[in-house]
Amino acid sequence: MTHRYVPTSARSPLGWAVLLALLAVVPASFAAAGAPWAEPATLPDVELEGTVTAVGDSSFEVDGATVAVADTTAFESEDGTALAFADLEVGDAVEVEAVEAADGSESVTAVRVVVLGDSEDGGDPEGDGDPDDDGEPEDDGEPEEVEVTGTVEAVDADSMTVSGLTFLFAEETEVEGPDGAALAVADLEVGMTVEVEGYDDGAGDLVARSVKVDDDGADEDSEVEAEGPITDLGEGTLTVDGVTFSVTAETAIEDEDGGPLAFSDLEVGTVVEVEGYEGPSGPVAELVRVEDDGADGEDDDSDDGDDSEVEVEGVVESVGADAFTVGGLTFAVTGETEFRGPRGSTATLASIVPGAVVEVEGEVVAADSLVATRVKLGGAAAPNRTLRLTGPLDLLRERSLVVLGRALKVQRSTEFVDAAGDPLEADSLVAGQPVTVEARVAGNGAQLFALRVAPSADTTASAVGAIWDLSDDEIDVAGIEFATDENTAYLSYDGSATTAGALTVWATVAVDAVVLADGGLLAEEVRLVSAVDTEGTVAGDTTGTDTTGATGGAAADVTAAASGAFSLGGLPVLYDGSTLFRDAYDNPVDPAVVGPGARVRVSGRTAGASASGRSARRVVSADLVVVYSEARPAVDREAPAGPSAGLVVRAFPNPASGHLRLAVDAEAGGGVVAAVFDVLGREVLRQDGGVVTTGATRELALDVRGLAPGAYVYRVAVEGAGGPLVATGRVTVVR
Repeated sequence: MTHRYVPTSARSPLGWAVLLALLAVVPASFAAAGAPWAEPATLPDVELEGTVTAVGDSSFEVDGATVAVADTTAFESEDGTALAFADLEVGDAVEVEAVEAADGSESVTAVRVVVLGDSEDGGDPEGDGDPDDDGEPEDDGEPEEVEVTGTVEAVDADSMTVSGLTFLFAEETEVEGPDGAALAVADLEVGMTVEVEGYDDGAGDLVARSVKVDDDGADEDSEVEAEGPITDLGEGTLTVDGVTFSVTAETAIEDEDGGPLAFSDLEVGTVVEVEGYEGPSGPVAELVRVEDDGADGEDDDSDDGDDSEVEVEGVVESVGADAFTVGGLTFAVTGETEFRGPRGSTATLASIVPGAVVEVEGEVVAADSLVATRVKLGGAAAPNRTLRLTGPLDLLRERSLVVLGRALKVQRSTEFVDAAGDPLEADSLVAGQPVTVEARVAGNGAQLFALRVAPSADTTASAVGAIWDLSDDEIDVAGIEFATDENTAYLSYDGSATTAGALTVWATVAVDAVVLADGGLLAEEVRLVSAVDTEGTVAGDTTGTDTTGATGGAAADVTAAASGAFSLGGLPVLYDGSTLFRDAYDNPVDPAVVGPGARVRVSGRTAGASASGRSARRVVSADLVVVYSEARPAVDREAPAGPSAGLVVRAFPNPASGHLRLAVDAEAGGGVVAAVFDVLGREVLRQDGGVVTTGATRELALDVRGLAPGAYVYRVAVEGAGGPLVATGRVTVVR
């Protein structure tokens, strides 16, 4: 009974009945003016949509957020049937309207709660196992047996949620530790990676037969890194890309220029890079660096980037006397090259071995050679942040899907497309149908997020991703286990035959397999792939990127198929219709936004090499482009970075999930207009706020429910007789 995904077009119009009732008591003069504002004492501050994770005597939790219940709280089912607080159960999908506490604390009290029912079967307010009320449980054609690998998101005495799928515990449920020792349900914890074998009971619930806890290989003191927007801030903790870090007195927090910041300066939605280590109680942050996401509209002197600098992350493929190759790119080493080992320890070229994960900063010199200026060793996880799966669809739910036994999260931004790339209804896919899923690997592999799902004509199974584990007769690719035998063929980076001994943990491979009668996977061919992650500022004219130096079959194929190109530092990047462009929150973006000065991260494959491996230009064929910002968003052209004198705007709640309220105070009255921009500078919302009078506060209520989760900039302008007054600020939209 997990969180239920309700498309924007199908959401219940929560709040309208309450709002209309409130308008009935608004003075007629204001109603006639059509002012888009709301009375702060009565308009709900918070709107939540999610899964009930706990129920107490006078409160309940929705995905971890505590909601108090008052005598006046109204409970009802999706069809309007009145319910009581006693009817609320853990696992119910709900939509909640609530008000914040008057004392300014973070507690909220529910005004109205709509119980949507079982989030796995689409709702069953009658409790009879039949959402269609036809007297019989619905047969949706899903397979009876379910096997998934994923991360524990929630667990209690009765059930556990694994990557969006909720499994009930039964007397038959067995729990096993990494060493095979028997465990109890009480030993399961949020964040564990588990393999679950279970079945669909025919009434919409999944029941776990066995749960095996995987050894995630995260040794204490090993490095942990994450990059992206802050999605949660707690008491001494922050969460980035699915990884929750503890922040201690020793944690260094810096702005984009290296200046010191306090933990209190951080906000949900701020894009950061976190470096840390695996402590005895989980990841600990050593450095938190704020990235320049461009959302404040300030000018950036680095708009054009540096066309000679290169910054990449990948797996070392080979090491020579004065050079090494990482992700298909060969870097020369000089006496000026700086080496750094795990957690700041000293290192040398001799410390680099094939299979090591490294971050390299370098530059392009004469004849397109690459020279390493700084090398950091000791990455704790695969640098390849993408995964491509092809195989039969095992299970599809509103928030999850399972392919080849691997559970992936389905988000609002997940694209379902047909073979031509046109939009496809998700419910048109059926169990057993071959599909191809392109996914993002979050953090240190804690979560897999489906970015694009499409039907496939290929009846075999395949996966392209990083190796998580190896044994004599098995290879684990991003949590998918492939058996190997004497007939499995192994190919090196250049396509030549090699052996299983050439494989290393975290290397990227392409595996072609067959599905066995028992549902297992047998690898027929395993090919090493030169994969690389690179990030930086797009340099120069993207239409003039030189890719003529690329040689070799792979490069020729990539160049022929490319529909666009740009230069990232000293590396040419090619993209085509299969390349995914996303913002920091996985929302699709137009490739056109990747212009000079855009801040991006690219995950892809390299192609092109000469006989020496160092004199020919290499190009990166992009699989995923994450766009953090453009150099000059529209906000920069329309609004100053800070408030005008005489204008103060307060935004609340922040983060906002339903309505964003703007309290406007201006020394001089005038017409008010509010606009909201995304991090790429595009206007996504505009509202006329009527007229603010001198010395009075004007409140506007902006409906942000149609906006994707993420960071935004709001702009408020007051047009008065003395000229325009403008103020801007940041706000985060959450779900």
